[in-house]
Amino acid sequence: MPPEARFAVVAGTGAFDFTPAFEDAVLCIVPSALFLVVALQRLFWLARQPRKGLIGVYTALQLAVLLYWALNAEKRPFFQLRTSAAVLAFVDGFLLLFLSHAEHARSVRPSTIINVYLLFTLLFDCVVARTLWLADHGPTIKGLFTSTVAIKLFVLGSEALEKRPILLVQYQNLSPEATSGILARSVFWWLNSLMRTGFARSLADHDLLPVHDSLAARTLLPKARNSFASSNQSNRHALAFSTLWATKYIFLAGVAPRLALSAFKYTLPILITRTTSWTADPSQSDAVGWVLAGAWLLVFIGQAVSNGFHYQMAYRFVTSIRGSLCSLIYTKTLDLSTTALDEFVPVSLMSTDTESICQSAATLHELWASPIESAVAIFLLYRQLGLAALAPVGVAILATTGMLWLAQFTGMAKKRWMMGIQTRVDVTVYVLASMKVRIQWERLIIPILDDRLQY
Repeated sequence: MPPEARFAVVAGTGAFDFTPAFEDAVLCIVPSALFLVVALQRLFWLARQPRKGLIGVYTALQLAVLLYWALNAEKRPFFQLRTSAAVLAFVDGFLLLFLSHAEHARSVRPSTIINVYLLFTLLFDCVVARTLWLADHGPTIKGLFTSTVAIKLFVLGSEALEKRPILLVQYQNLSPEATSGILARSVFWWLNSLMRTGFARSLADHDLLPVHDSLAARTLLPKARNSFASSNQSNRHALAFSTLWATKYIFLAGVAPRLALSAFKYTLPILITRTTSWTADPSQSDAVGWVLAGAWLLVFIGQAVSNGFHYQMAYRFVTSIRGSLCSLIYTKTLDLSTTALDEFVPVSLMSTDTESICQSAATLHELWASPIESAVAIFLLYRQLGLAALAPVGVAILATTGMLWLAQFTGMAKKRWMMGIQTRVDVTVYVLASMKVRIQWERLIIPILDDRLQY
């Protein structure tokens, strides 16, 4: 088997590089196959939604690349794998035509599937194009494949553009977050307009961006009310479980970014170890250093993006919890009679109690992420230190035991603290209400007294 046909990361010359077989299988076939599956599902979903040049050129170029590899498949063994990759790329390009049209007509934001697919395959295609230019291939395939990379870059730019100027009237007032694509949301580009306004002058209420429809009370209240009504209300935790169930999709949206953040975080020790070993061994090639530099760049970018998405999803979850609870309290207050209602209780529930719950909800993802990170950290320490890595485990167990012991006292102390805050809020509301009544009374009585004194 010739070296270029081997499925390996190290080329036949011994240099640290991808072999053509590896590039075709991992960098071409895998993303194309994934896009094929996901895009078909997305097309079926979009077909049920109401309605809301470059891709054709890209598909035509992919067809030309496919024909070239098919006509030359017998010259080299690995050309068959490359032909398979070209077939999938052409099918993806053909499917991209329909998916882009459907997304353009039936979705208010740029397609996440298309943007992610184009971004990653663009990076992978750059690697393949580099290999083609370094290898002894003809100028035809070099030009064709490089043209597909260039066209794909323009397609990515056009697909990432926001569609707000061409939206129907009923969708013009949506939040910028709702109409921004995955690339704009990954760097919070949709906040630039608010930042520019705040930099130019003091912000007013009308300057704030509209709330995303999924976080609005009109969306959250029916879900929270139905979930609470169907729960076992004799359970003391019925409200907590029903609220979590009503906002489960918003909570689950933060799982993937949190996992990605953990993955990037614990990739750093591995990269540090590999980098130090490379610097300590002068015999290793410079190609390894370039690969490590690229890996560092990808890890830092990935960590920043995943961290941003994680906190965005976490506080979207907090907002949904706050909106659900406040809406439930408000509707429950309206259902009660005035004689059975303490007028200060809803104020305390909507402010102090809800805020305390939201502070805990912001770190809810840590309940499942922290054990995973701890296990990975212990494993990495064990690889370096052996059984000595169990020492931090003992410290963690002691600390956890102490925290659990203190928690039984913290609960009662926090309850007294909340009662004190509620008393303070009640007094404040009462004083403000009395001042308001007095001011209104003075505005009513003083003109009458003035009139009487004149006579």
